[in-house]
Amino acid sequence: MNRTLAVSLIALMPSLALADLPKFDVNKHCDNIAKSMGQSSEMIRSGCFEQEQSSYNNLKQVWETLPKSMQSHCTAVAKSMPHGSYMILDGCVTQELESKEDNSNFQFKY
Repeated sequence: MNRTLAVSLIALMPSLALADLPKFDVNKHCDNIAKSMGQSSEMIRSGCFEQEQSSYNNLKQVWETLPKSMQSHCTAVAKSMPHGSYMILDGCVTQELESKEDNSNFQFKY
């Protein structure tokens, strides 16, 4: 491999590297959700933990296959919650993928 090509490939590598799945503080997030109606609810906290874990597990399976721009956009959406939310991140990714498919078949009609 010639030197110029090797240097070009090395320079591109950081932009091709995929971001790791973000780390959110699920304990603090679910504590906030459990207290959202005033007094803390263990039932709501438990449900939050289950939803966050399920969403995290879903994302682990697909995260590295997602475009970096989608990862970045959906991470920003998920961080709209004070401590971040895997459920919101998973929902954003799902909606973006569905919209991408819908848009690929869209034809404007005059």
